Amino acid sequence: VHEVGVHDGHHFFSMDYVEGQNLAELVAQRPLPPREAARYVKLIAEAIHYAHGQGILHRDLKPSNVLIDAATDQPRVTDFGLAKRLDGESSLTVTGQVLGSPHFMPPEQAGAGGKVGRASDVFGLGGILYFLLTARAPFQGETMEATIQQVLHAEPVSPRLLNATVPLDLETISLKCLEKEPGRRYQTAEEVVEELERFLIKLSDEGKLLRYIGNS
Repeated sequence: VHEVGVHDGHHFFSMDYVEGQNLAELVAQRPLPPREAARYVKLIAEAIHYAHGQGILHRDLKPSNVLIDAATDQPRVTDFGLAKRLDGESSLTVTGQVLGSPHFMPPEQAGAGGKVGRASDVFGLGGILYFLLTARAPFQGETMEATIQQVLHAEPVSPRLLNATVPLDLETISLKCLEKEPGRRYQTAEEVVEELERFLIKLSDEGKLLRYIGNS
């Protein structure tokens, strides 16, 4: 936010204008190539790790809340309308109130009880990665109530069943983020960054090896 104020009796604030699509629009019905999906989510996870370091929890991470800057091909995390400040224990208590988008919502935010904290945003990162790889949300019922029941009680379909080209490493990363129990997920967004960085390095090394073999 660059400026806040009042003009002619109207309150306003100004932010950067990002020209480009959000991730939901970019994907539509077509999964992204694994390298592109991993790169985007790595950069998003870096932004979320920074936000957590500033004591801010996003609580509504989903593809439509990430804009892709057309000029730089960089993701911009937007819509902090549900963001909350982390307390001294880096967690927030949810009192039965459903906040956020159920298709990408962690169980503890959908009514399962417990603390909403850094691992809750990790769940959202896993949901975004799942969407980029499969072109569908990890949970999608016919109604909001049915979707929430899936979030609470059903496991997401394996990404590789929906898209056979998804690398096993990316499926593993996504599903670990989407674990029902927060303690079974990556505990920080930085861990997600590190895992995706390792995947991208491995992919690059494999590409170099194939080029070397091809030129031999």
